[in-house]
Amino acid sequence: MASLKSTANCIGITGRFSLRRDFFGYATNFPITSLRDQIRLLRGPHVHLNLIEVAPEKFTQHDRLLLDWSLTLMRHIYATINIGVGRIERWQIKEEEAAGNEYIDDEDEAKELYSKWAVPNTGIDVFVVITFGAGEAGLSPIRGTCNKDDKGAKGCAICPAQNLSSLAHEVGHYMGLPHSEKPDNLMNPNGGDRLDDTVNLGFVELPQRDLMLSHCSIRGGCPR
Repeated sequence: MASLKSTANCIGITGRFSLRRDFFGYATNFPITSLRDQIRLLRGPHVHLNLIEVAPEKFTQHDRLLLDWSLTLMRHIYATINIGVGRIERWQIKEEEAAGNEYIDDEDEAKELYSKWAVPNTGIDVFVVITFGAGEAGLSPIRGTCNKDDKGAKGCAICPAQNLSSLAHEVGHYMGLPHSEKPDNLMNPNGGDRLDDTVNLGFVELPQRDLMLSHCSIRGGCPR
């Protein structure tokens, strides 16, 4: 499929590649979503992500399945406002190097991850940890920087086992969205898990979309 190859090249994938692992970014055998929809969305504005496992030795296959599920939910939610989720690069910080930061107790520990382990590319850094303190599902600065040399807050940290919608929520923060009081909005802090298509995945309003599109991480559409 010529459009698949050209789209893959557009998001930085060259040579032979796995549809599930490289084009959709899954680490498990999680079923891929519509290939046609993914290509269509990448022809418009989209973002790239770095999913960084902190202490991967402590992750179970179930943890990674939850992360793939979270990625699928993010794609579904962002697709409602025609923003694609493009290249997913997987990174790991080994347990010895993580020095306990796989267990995040406060904002200072999260910022330590940001400052030490920024990935040198244009994707949004998402640090996946084992637990997150104080009952939180994640943490991200609102409208984070795209300057990976900036020693201030950058990247976002999440815990895949606590809340499946936290990936889309925290990346939303990074792209400029504050919390919303509307019950079904993606940015409501009490949104909870959204497990299947029988419940609202979390809507995003047009003004929120405009904020996201103005963020420096947004990439232009791939050619047809």
